[in-house]
Amino acid sequence: MKANLQESIFNSLPSHLKNVSEIQSLQKVSGGDINEAFRVETNIGTIFLKVNDVDKEDFFKKETSGLNHLNENTLFRVPKVLGYGKTDSYSFLALEWIERGTENSQEKSFGHLLAKMHHQSSDFFGWAENNYIGLLPQFNNQNRDWIEFFVTKRLEPQFKSGFDARWFDSADAKNLNKLYRELPNIIPVEKPSLIHGDLWSGNYMFDQNGASVIYDPAPSFSHREMDIGMMHLFGGFSDKVFEDYHEEYPLEINWKNRLHIHNLYPILVHVNLFQGGYIQQAKKIIKDFL
Repeated sequence: MKANLQESIFNSLPSHLKNVSEIQSLQKVSGGDINEAFRVETNIGTIFLKVNDVDKEDFFKKETSGLNHLNENTLFRVPKVLGYGKTDSYSFLALEWIERGTENSQEKSFGHLLAKMHHQSSDFFGWAENNYIGLLPQFNNQNRDWIEFFVTKRLEPQFKSGFDARWFDSADAKNLNKLYRELPNIIPVEKPSLIHGDLWSGNYMFDQNGASVIYDPAPSFSHREMDIGMMHLFGGFSDKVFEDYHEEYPLEINWKNRLHIHNLYPILVHVNLFQGGYIQQAKKIIKDFL
């Protein structure tokens, strides 16, 4: 990405984004580990702009698809997509700007809304297309069996990447294969649920009217404990969120004991993105369930 990115955005974005004819100001804001993000004041109002390398247009196309699906099929507030595309020097995704609310404005409806979203189902686990988890491909070939889908489309691709990079060895592979055989005895059978797919505390907030907002999804129809596990992985969700969730859609018995088994997927993703302590964390999860 060019060093004079902000100048490039000023000069090129209006010709690539519908109804935007003028950029009045550009301020860099927090946008996560993957993209650069900006608050952009334009002739049509404030927008949130995510920017990455020019070859990431497909990444933003898949994110647009996920955001649109959640916007149309859940009761959460989801940022409206204003456009995506690429210029000669960057790819971009433009979203409506949503002002974050204060602690006192939070209506605390998140748990109920998440349960309602998880009630939405499909005949298959998976999604209509592959998408991304972080910057990594997420494979969504549809399958009626969760265990088979979880192994072949979630755990195995990530583990193989880590194995090829020598973060894992043959002993780890042997242990993981043992775990695969145990999974039917660990994970309860449930229907597919519409999940956010990357539901950590950095991907939700409350707006100034107290509405629950979600964004940056990696959606699929999966076991709903994937979202519940991720919510516990890094914290940031109050006990009331889970109490409200259970009122609407109680989890199966011993769900807390299974948090780490579904979190093995995001941990393996973090191994491939960041390495560090995530390697030993993944190995420990595998051994703990043998």
